[in-house]
Amino acid sequence: MKSRKRLLVLTSTFPRWKDDTDPPFVYELCLRLKKYYDIHVLAPHYPGTAIEEQLAGLLVMGNNLTDFVYQKDDLELINIFGRQIAIAIENDWLAKEAESLAVRDKLTGLYNEKYIKNCLKEEIKRAIMYQRPCSVVILNLDDFEIYKKNNGELAAESILKKIAKIISENITDIDRLAKSDEDIFTLVLPEKNKGEAVKTAEKIREQIAEFSFPGEKAQPAGKLTVSAGVSANPIDGLTAIDLLDVASTSAGKAKKEGKNRIVG
Repeated sequence: MKSRKRLLVLTSTFPRWKDDTDPPFVYELCLRLKKYYDIHVLAPHYPGTAIEEQLAGLLVMGNNLTDFVYQKDDLELINIFGRQIAIAIENDWLAKEAESLAVRDKLTGLYNEKYIKNCLKEEIKRAIMYQRPCSVVILNLDDFEIYKKNNGELAAESILKKIAKIISENITDIDRLAKSDEDIFTLVLPEKNKGEAVKTAEKIREQIAEFSFPGEKAQPAGKLTVSAGVSANPIDGLTAIDLLDVASTSAGKAKKEGKNRIVG
């Protein structure tokens, strides 16, 4: 008898059924596939996410090798892969929900302070549960009131849009960016430790300092710049409030130390 191929069904984005099994849909699908493949079902549960109670998707993996057996290391790696997919799906759902709840800044189109605080709370819960890093960056424009006074409201709004674009171009799809005050931007960086967050903030700071904004020559430093503070769990706290407070204090310290710098 010819050996059949081994197929792995990963249900990492499914909720648990009432008797702690997979939903009937998964069971019926596996029965159909069993006619052609040897089935191995991996069904880890990821509580604490917005998708926990919703059917999100089914990931099926296989290969062309006969008599192939998934080893423990294989399953752990695929488990991590499934978790990342679950996070991506959840982020997509959160983004769409955010739009429907009007949590966008009208000027820049970025998220607002309310959304970023709620987002950070969820990311911190997940980071603690899976022992993963999560960082916060608060970017504060230097002498923005002087720029607005010298150049007017419309010019000030224009540079806010441009700075929002510069920041957006330097973050990943799973990162979250908000305009949390008139001249303050807040970044939530899942899966980044403090060192990685500082590098991201430094790259953004450099690009803003190097960019030629109209009317910036009248600024005290002769150009538009930002000061930033960085925090990360667990070293700076275990709650969203902790991380925001530390990042905000660090941003203030960066201004006191001369502006156009990162403190973390």
